[in-house]
Amino acid sequence: MSEDGFRAGLIDAIPIILGYMPVCLTFGAVGAGLELDPVLVFGFSALLYAGASQFVAIQLLAAHANGILIVATIMLVNLRYALLARSFRNRVEARGIAAKAAIAPLLTEEVYAVAMYGEREKGTSLSTRYILGLQIPPYFATMIFTAIGIGFGSIIPTSLLPAFSSSLYALLIGLVLPRILTDRTTAVTCAVSATVSAAISPIWGSALAVIAAAIASFTFYEALKRIGVLAQSNAKHELERQ
Repeated sequence: MSEDGFRAGLIDAIPIILGYMPVCLTFGAVGAGLELDPVLVFGFSALLYAGASQFVAIQLLAAHANGILIVATIMLVNLRYALLARSFRNRVEARGIAAKAAIAPLLTEEVYAVAMYGEREKGTSLSTRYILGLQIPPYFATMIFTAIGIGFGSIIPTSLLPAFSSSLYALLIGLVLPRILTDRTTAVTCAVSATVSAAISPIWGSALAVIAAAIASFTFYEALKRIGVLAQSNAKHELERQ
């Protein structure tokens, strides 16, 4: 995919943008409501760009938490991206350091879901142009709607903020659900992730639950893949013997 690949990415990015709009409005409004510096709140969207950890960061800042604790918490919450990146690299034709450096900072769960489980032809690699087309519009939308949220945070009813932020969960469910319904391995993996998250969250909190669920689901999925490869290899050897 050359220019067509970039345009295809732009089109596929539309659902991500629609999901980001209310969440970023909420983030900006919450930051304004906590009376944090607007430049600082905007900077989290522009530089951190990591969803849940942005909300964690501004809450800790508002509580005057220690800087080391804030950085450590953000790193802990963002460990999930290491797992996403390892799986993502098998789907993307990113040749060279420059291409990887361009893609890596803008990788999010939503971009991952569209790239891995979207309507692009399965079993084929996606070009760097397509991925950038998929990543760039949501990134700029994040900054734009964060700024709007900061500006209009004082007039958005507080009761509506939880509803806005929940839209991102609806987007993720909508992206992954078709895959769950058609692929048994994905369905079982998601069930494992949900079970681990539900079990750990009341004990250790949501941040550690997210990390534990990601590690558990990744390990489980890789194990299933290895079992499948081993089964195919054994079947091949049996056919050769016959």
